[in-house]
Amino acid sequence: PLGAVSGYLDMLQNRLHGDSLAEYDQLLERSQDRLAGMRRLIQDLLDMTMVESKCKQRDLQPLDIRNVLRDAVETLSTAAAEQQVEIKLHGDAPIVMAADAIELSMIAQNLISNAVKYNRRGGQVHITADRNAETVTISVADTGCGIPNDQLDRLCNEFVRVKTEATRHVPGSGLGLSIVDKIARLYGGEVAIDSEEGVGSTFTVVLHDDCDVSPQATAALIDSDRDVTTGALPVT
Repeated sequence: PLGAVSGYLDMLQNRLHGDSLAEYDQLLERSQDRLAGMRRLIQDLLDMTMVESKCKQRDLQPLDIRNVLRDAVETLSTAAAEQQVEIKLHGDAPIVMAADAIELSMIAQNLISNAVKYNRRGGQVHITADRNAETVTISVADTGCGIPNDQLDRLCNEFVRVKTEATRHVPGSGLGLSIVDKIARLYGGEVAIDSEEGVGSTFTVVLHDDCDVSPQATAALIDSDRDVTTGALPVT
């Protein structure tokens, strides 16, 4: 990408397409696309480094997973609107677990971002969360292009992306699912993928948890987060 941007700047500097600024609009647009790709790659590499670093102090605190998911939906609402993709976060009961807020945010952001990017125009994203005595499950389903069966086993590897005609123009670093998988393993969990080409995909993350989920603890968390949930996107 840097080589491409450098080449475009050389064209601008040497006026290879004449003196009219309008002639260089496409070069500027391509440069912006390449730089945006570099920013995404750098951020993903930073996230990967933080997850793998032995020096990072994890801050495990009781969190309501639905608040984390709401924040991610709000962050990605502009991208979804541009793709005319509707995001639906199902359920409203609090789901409490002991977790690092940054780690859970990475999981939510990566899964929902992928569900938007790889969706069809006018498609939908369905997000659900549930828990039992020992685990919390987060599921993100899309109505996108789907994934070939022969690529499913490698998707959580680093720098691996879905390679089909429908996805070749979709930007990405190939690190997002690897980051999700590594974080899930920190919680003794796993990532499961169910997909059908031309229909869509469902990504499910299971996290083990020993957080106090008694009614008293849950009520205390709701009270502490009440201001955070105010004004969040509507839940269906």
